Amino acid sequence: MTNNSLKSYKSAICIIPPKSQWPNIQSIRQKHDKHYKRWMPHINLIYPFILPQLHASDNSNSLNISTANEVDSEMIDDNSILQILKKSLYPIHPFKLKLQSLNYFTHGKQSSTVWLHPETVPENALIELENRLIGRSNLNDCENNLKVDEKDDEKFGFPEFDDLLKIGNDGFKPHLSLGQFRGEKSSQEAIEKFSLIFSQDPIIEFDVTEICWIVRKGFHDPFEVKAKVGLGIDGEIVVNE
Repeated sequence: MTNNSLKSYKSAICIIPPKSQWPNIQSIRQKHDKHYKRWMPHINLIYPFILPQLHASDNSNSLNISTANEVDSEMIDDNSILQILKKSLYPIHPFKLKLQSLNYFTHGKQSSTVWLHPETVPENALIELENRLIGRSNLNDCENNLKVDEKDDEKFGFPEFDDLLKIGNDGFKPHLSLGQFRGEKSSQEAIEKFSLIFSQDPIIEFDVTEICWIVRKGFHDPFEVKAKVGLGIDGEIVVNE
C-alpha cells in the first residue's frame, strides 16, 4: 500500500473564519465558487488528510506517523491523531489574521481562481503553523514572537502530508478561495470589483485560536467539522460526535 493511497481528499486540516465574518465571503462564493455547497470558507493547511477511524495497525508503517511521533503503531486511532495535532500546535500562540487583499491563481489560459490573501501578525504565523503541522519547524524565530519550550521534542506532526507545499513553484500559499473565472482578465476584473467590498468596514479580521479537522462522507457531500484543536499549550480538543 502506497502512502498516497492512505491520504483522503475527504479530509483536511484548515482554519475556518468565525461565522460572523462570512457574509461578504459567502455572497461572492455563492455566485462564483463551484465548491460553495461542499466547502465552508476555509484556509487549508493539510489537504488531503486522514479519514477518522483509520487505524494504523494495518498501515502506519507506510505513513510513518508512529515513528515520527513515538506512538504505538497499534494505537493510532482518532484520539492519537488529535494528540499528534495538539503536540504540533502547543508552541504556536494564537495570532491575528486579516482577509482584505486579493490575488489569483491561473490554471491554464482559460481558468483561474480568485482568492483572499491572509495577512497575519506575526507576519509568518501561517507559514510556521504549516511547518509545525508537517514536522519541519523548531519555532526558534524570536523575531516573529513565536516561541518554543526548550523541552520540545523534535518529533512531531505529519511529515508525509506536505502536499500543499508541492503545488506550483512558489511553495505553500495560504489562501481563501472566492471563485473561479475565465482567465487572467476576468480575474483582474473580479479583483477590482471585490476590492471595493473587502476594503470597507467591517474588515474581516479575527484571532486564530484553533484549527479544524474537517471530513465529508462522499465527494459530493459537504464537509463537516470533525474536531477542533486549540493553539498553545493550553489549547483544548473539542470533538463533534
